[in-house]
Amino acid sequence: PVLGVPDGPYLRRAEDEALAAFERQVERLADAGFPVRRAPFMADYDEIVRQQFLVNRYEVARTHADWFPRYEQHYRAETAAAIREGHDVTRADYEGALRHRYEFRARLSHTMDEAG
Repeated sequence: PVLGVPDGPYLRRAEDEALAAFERQVERLADAGFPVRRAPFMADYDEIVRQQFLVNRYEVARTHADWFPRYEQHYRAETAAAIREGHDVTRADYEGALRHRYEFRARLSHTMDEAG
């Protein structure tokens, strides 16, 4: 197997200690004979996160549509906030976010093919 490591904003999000630990593991794998290839990927990391956030909020709001109005007081504050945020996501925004996710998957596959 060839191990692919994304280069770019995705890894730079990690704290220094976590990134150093990750790099040590990559080095150990390489030292053990596994080929490691770094590939630039997810330059649009913030947009990827934003689009996934829309999908998550839309779906959590729809999943809890029947229960939330009746049992809101029993939900954790964070979950209730997520559901309320999901009420503001339009169907068009959700469908656009799903398209973005499919495009992301295609780009990932293409990047993996290019990097070998």
